[in-house]
Amino acid sequence: MRLTLNSLVGAALAAVPFTFPAVAQEHTVRGERVPASAISPPVLETMEEVMERERRLPPAPPRKLTWSGEDGRWFVPPPSARTPVHSGQYAVVNEWGDPRIGIGFPEPTDVVDLWAAGHGGAPARAVRFLGFRAGTEVAATPWIALGNRPQRIELGFTAVDRIEMRTAPYVERFGFVAIDDLAFAPAGKPAQARVLDFEDLAHRQVLTGTRYAGLTWESGTGFQGPPPPPPTDIVPAPRNPDEGQEPAIDDTWYPPLGAEPSQPRVWDEFVGTTMGDTGASYIPPDTCGANGPDHYVAITNSNLSAWRKSDRVRTVNTSLTAFFPGSSGTVGDPRIVFDPHSRRYVALATNFSGGGMIFVAVSQTSDPAGAWYKFSFATAQGSDAGRWPDYPTLGVDARGIYTSAYMVGGSARMTIWAIDKAPLVANPPSLGTITAFRGLTFEGAMQPCTTYGDPGAQYIVSRSSSTALRVRRVNPPLTAPTLTTLGTVTIPSHSSPPTAPALGSTTNINTLDTRLINAVFRNGSIYTVHGVSVNGRAGCRWYQVGVSPLSLQQSGTIADSLWHYYYPSIAVNAHGNVGIGFSGSHANAYCSVFITGRRPSDPPGTTAPPILVKAGEDAWNRLDAAGRNRFGDYSHIDVDAVDDFGFWTNQEYIIATNRWRTRVARFGFEAVLYGDGLAGTAGVPEIGVGGRPRIGATVNLQLGNPLGAPSTGALVFGTAPASIPLLGGTVHVAPTAVFTVGIPANGLSIPLAYPDDPGMVGVPVYFQYAMLDSNAPSLVAFSRGLEVRANSR
Repeated sequence: MRLTLNSLVGAALAAVPFTFPAVAQEHTVRGERVPASAISPPVLETMEEVMERERRLPPAPPRKLTWSGEDGRWFVPPPSARTPVHSGQYAVVNEWGDPRIGIGFPEPTDVVDLWAAGHGGAPARAVRFLGFRAGTEVAATPWIALGNRPQRIELGFTAVDRIEMRTAPYVERFGFVAIDDLAFAPAGKPAQARVLDFEDLAHRQVLTGTRYAGLTWESGTGFQGPPPPPPTDIVPAPRNPDEGQEPAIDDTWYPPLGAEPSQPRVWDEFVGTTMGDTGASYIPPDTCGANGPDHYVAITNSNLSAWRKSDRVRTVNTSLTAFFPGSSGTVGDPRIVFDPHSRRYVALATNFSGGGMIFVAVSQTSDPAGAWYKFSFATAQGSDAGRWPDYPTLGVDARGIYTSAYMVGGSARMTIWAIDKAPLVANPPSLGTITAFRGLTFEGAMQPCTTYGDPGAQYIVSRSSSTALRVRRVNPPLTAPTLTTLGTVTIPSHSSPPTAPALGSTTNINTLDTRLINAVFRNGSIYTVHGVSVNGRAGCRWYQVGVSPLSLQQSGTIADSLWHYYYPSIAVNAHGNVGIGFSGSHANAYCSVFITGRRPSDPPGTTAPPILVKAGEDAWNRLDAAGRNRFGDYSHIDVDAVDDFGFWTNQEYIIATNRWRTRVARFGFEAVLYGDGLAGTAGVPEIGVGGRPRIGATVNLQLGNPLGAPSTGALVFGTAPASIPLLGGTVHVAPTAVFTVGIPANGLSIPLAYPDDPGMVGVPVYFQYAMLDSNAPSLVAFSRGLEVRANSR
């Protein structure tokens, strides 16, 4: 039997939302216009010009994200390293985990004590301190075991001019230690004692080679010469009160009762960017990507590539240094989105401390191999003078392009920039106003939304605490915008995700922290996601936040009793379906690629069980200067630009030893079971589709036969779901037509031809069938309901 589907209409069922209260804090400020002198002359250039510049570039210098044999230094780690501190916000660490490093004093000094803790993914197992006078060792502590919380270590050294820290390494020679609150005084003058708490420093500040506090901060020497023998006389760590520690958070999670979420299906997938591609030699890759009508574009540290959707042929492959004119050195932390309003790609990157520039490019058509309009602007303006941007974000709406970054180099502050988009997408393009909102509280990452529709303003969301999200709004016109803080939304309490074990990784995988990874605005709600701790494992937490009124509509957790999940990203399609992509691992599995999702008719707060898209193939061991086995630092997912139905995600995994690769996957909800079946003598009959329902194609509706003997049945077809009691079971379809079918012993396959009509994309149609079972109580068995939605070609 052959069914032709014509003019089918339907709608998804809405989930019942729940609400957490919001705290009203509405406050509006004006920004400051970025001066023309801080903006580079814009250029319009073709991809041919980019490739010619690529050919002229000298070999890129290595970016020191992993150890290459250099001595360690004293430095303040970045905030994402989660350095254990005894007081305040800052402590200093031995870079690369150098196992022998010293501090010199300008005169004979009594060194009283300090606070120390193991740091990072490779914390030193133990530490000892030596005191020297005129080059001769005159005092020493025993080897003291370290934990991950600061402990007081009494030195009691008198009249020394140098101290040296030695460590028992965690792996090979690497052993990281954070020290804080170093107390010392001129020899014999205890009244002149002082304590270095490092609170006048900044994240990423290097002390070695400086005279900070009048002391000599040395380079390490522990990597020179043969390794010393391991200590055999480590004494237990002294017990200390938990001073300054955050209260413990109960991260126990249980799946919602009665949850039966819909299961998406992976439609197709292909290899994305691989470490070693042009410019793609950096760690971590900072995986991002976006799809347009005909192409998928991936951007990583430090590569931009594009593939045709139709045949997966790569049409662009260039370094970001060549792609962004005027850039040099390391160009990274890249982002890209496909703007649903202008139908253009928008790409962004920074050169970190090398001038503090943010680079922006807007494609002139939906073809990434065509021309792009490009410019850059200096961020170190006004109160950001002397600072540089880290972890820039990216969002778009009908009027503007938005980014935010942590401004490194002083007290923790963040800045938002709003860029007038109208001149950029005009013909010919020109540069519009760039407005900065500076001096905002550090909140990890402020995520501007990729905005669908026009709510009249741009929403920006951030995590303000373990129990709250903060929502801001950029108000038009973009020639002179204002920034309104709407308030905070109460969310379930959480803590940072722990590092994640992975097969072959001697140091656990770094899972970043609790900062939000990306954000989407659609149909009155903000959707966002980040990492959390769940039952002591890394997991993912997502939120749906209403903006009018400001409220938490629902949230959910993606977790497992074995797998650790990390670096999630989220998207929402025109039908309210949610897609989430992420990576995962456990002690017996390499870093791998996963997806999940939910439909609006699913129970609130639930997602489908994670689906493994691509298993990792080898181990990852790449420690950075702060002791982190870096992976990530984010990922991306978006909705198909053609049908607004399927999802495209770009996630990282490991292809060979210490070599990353990304996997691009397309998935969605095209055939979903719902409701309960009625079991016969051999169980509930199965119903499903073979292959992917697509417009202009034929898909097979498959009816199982649990009896294993020929039978007769009735197939119900309709354009809406129902709940009609019948013969002890339930009919889940509002009948448009009922067909009598003969069901062979091995089941029946019925071809369904979809017309080549874009209006059919995402439109639901419903099926259920019943079959005769003479030994069943009601003489019949029912399948579950089946909802089918076609996607584009």
